[in-house]
Amino acid sequence: MIDATDDWNPSHETRFPTGNQLWRRRKAFTGPPRKFETAQDLWDACFEYFEWCEGNPLKEAKAFQYEGKPVHTEVSKMRVMSIEALSIFIGVTSRAWRDWRSERADLAETIEAVEEIIASQQLEGAAAGLLNPAIVARKLGLVDKRELTGKDGGPIGVQTFTDLTDDELAERRAALVARRKAEEG
Repeated sequence: MIDATDDWNPSHETRFPTGNQLWRRRKAFTGPPRKFETAQDLWDACFEYFEWCEGNPLKEAKAFQYEGKPVHTEVSKMRVMSIEALSIFIGVTSRAWRDWRSERADLAETIEAVEEIIASQQLEGAAAGLLNPAIVARKLGLVDKRELTGKDGGPIGVQTFTDLTDDELAERRAALVARRKAEEG
């Protein structure tokens, strides 16, 4: 915690601590994606990322009043795991990760397990209120969809009233009014 007597500077290193700058792990572009000879090599690198996420929570600078004096502190926030951040961490592109998923049968089970762990961490973080549920739902492709269908699962029938005569329109109006009265009364 920074003491209220300290001169707090928004650009001070506590504003954006190193743990908030994952991109710094990859200081230079290294060319073609890093190769993983075995599924265990890939798993070890991914496991290192999981541990790094847990050990390096995001930091948020907070200012508040304590006994009438301004106090500044850092609050740790859950770091959400993602395939994009994992790719940066292990030194590959997310495109390479996607390509491996479809082209490297030897890595398929490891890739599936890693993706399940990441999705689970995101979902559990959102459910616990540690992450934004709307963002996580979008990221995981979770949607609350309701599909409307017509009779026997067919398309919904659409009827336009422009082709009806005045007498037919009057009949339909009367039928709707009668149905409403029956439902109410």
